[in-house]
Amino acid sequence: MYKASIENRGDTKSYVTTRHSSFVLDTGGDGANPIDTFLASLCGCLGHYVRDYLVDLHLGQSGFSIDAEAAIAPGTASLAEIRVRIDLGELKLDSWQRADLLKFVENCKIHKIVKDNPGVSVTIAV
Repeated sequence: MYKASIENRGDTKSYVTTRHSSFVLDTGGDGANPIDTFLASLCGCLGHYVRDYLVDLHLGQSGFSIDAEAAIAPGTASLAEIRVRIDLGELKLDSWQRADLLKFVENCKIHKIVKDNPGVSVTIAV
């Protein structure tokens, strides 16, 4: 099971604890905010699958980068379309491999959540 929690101590910072790590979010401009962190999480998850794909096909372990961006949808408090770009650097894939890689990265759990939109249940502890 995946798990994360935050503790806020009265300022703009949230102290995050996950199963294996901890870090600080900051909505006041002194660190990554929650939306930036969400996009980074999506990139990290997709990156895991990109690397696995390249290793499984013995295509080398050259570096790659993944960028994600999203804007706020006009008139709402939600994100507009999230655009993700995978840059494989010097590695060139043929059209079949590119299509296969795009299909393979759909195994990313965060991608599935965003794509399928299963919803979120929020309660208040008593």
